[in-house]
Amino acid sequence: MVEPATKPIGLLARIVGPAATPADTALTLAAMVLAVPLAAGAIMSAGTVDWRWWQWLLVLIVASDLGGGIVANALPSTKSWYHAPNGHDRRMLGFALLQVQLPALALIVPEAMPMLAGLLGYIWLLGGVTILLAVPHRFRLATAFMITAVGTVLLARLLPVASALGWMPLALYLKILAGHVIGPDKP
Repeated sequence: MVEPATKPIGLLARIVGPAATPADTALTLAAMVLAVPLAAGAIMSAGTVDWRWWQWLLVLIVASDLGGGIVANALPSTKSWYHAPNGHDRRMLGFALLQVQLPALALIVPEAMPMLAGLLGYIWLLGGVTILLAVPHRFRLATAFMITAVGTVLLARLLPVASALGWMPLALYLKILAGHVIGPDKP
């Protein structure tokens, strides 16, 4: 017997889930695009930035990822895709381990993201994911917001929110803690 061929999944379907509606995809893409001028404006309003073109490019790519990720991870299609019956808590933690934006930015633009802030922000993220995976599902969203708020306030001592990249830890926490790890609503 011949197995039916599976339809290949494109990049956007991998981000928002194969069951995403055109509106889901459009909303995610709009957030990715909108994040770029918002990030550029926040960076420029923080003061003189003497970055090379490649530093701007990498920072704006991270901004686009965070903006799109916040929206995509809040969509039911994305939550169902990443929290499918074969999904495991290890996968959630594994995905969080890949979110190295803060320490990477500390290497790319150290004057805007101190290494200590990048590392502590990353550690907070991983600790938050670990806590959320231990919390019953019905308390995860509330706990995620608490971890996000406390982490943002604590990290602001090292990286003020009004600084060039001070908003990025908050965006990362919203993307992963309040979005990706939560999963779909359970009946």
